[in-house]
Amino acid sequence: MNPELKRYIPIVDMIAETFGSDCEVIIHDLANPEKSIVYIANSGVTQRKIGDSFTGNFISDVLISDQIDGDYVSNYRFGRDLSKLIKSSTALIRDDKENIIGAICINFSLENLNKGFNAINNLIGPLYEERFEAPSPNLMKGDVQTNQNINIIVKRIVDHILDGVDTENLTRSERVQYIRFMEERDIFSIKGMVEDVADRMGISKVTVYSYLDEIRCENNEIY
Repeated sequence: MNPELKRYIPIVDMIAETFGSDCEVIIHDLANPEKSIVYIANSGVTQRKIGDSFTGNFISDVLISDQIDGDYVSNYRFGRDLSKLIKSSTALIRDDKENIIGAICINFSLENLNKGFNAINNLIGPLYEERFEAPSPNLMKGDVQTNQNINIIVKRIVDHILDGVDTENLTRSERVQYIRFMEERDIFSIKGMVEDVADRMGISKVTVYSYLDEIRCENNEIY
């Protein structure tokens, strides 16, 4: 583990122990996007493990969020429905040269709290209105105009993904696999990244769009 990230382990453990098993805390190493999770405490919230990658939430809910304040975003939510909501906060980690090298992510499951509120309502009547609303997107899908710093961060993530890859000799299926990995992490929601990835992989942007159409059709995405 990067020594600059390792020093955050006591903080991660302290947060996890303070808030209990419903609070999962993760350290991400952005120099290794495909296996970015290098430390995790209370892994039961999202069922992820060391060696797993960050999700698309890191791009959409953190880097290009309109709620980002300095180097952190707090109290954004995600989940399939009200009973499975997770409240999250993420802080970026910089090295001594101010380069972003990682992130600490706190994921707090609201499932037990929601059950508690429902139990109270069942016992003494509906004194409380629904406490948790389903998450709403804070940005439009598609190209997002972002500042130069965010573009630099995401370009570095792409560089790390393709580091050491002989892009000239990739098969079509291998190229699609890399594009799929980036698409699943919302990298192409950043303005200009289709062109940058195309240049980095030595293919045309039309080819990238073709791969994206194929991937999105497989995922039954409708435009």
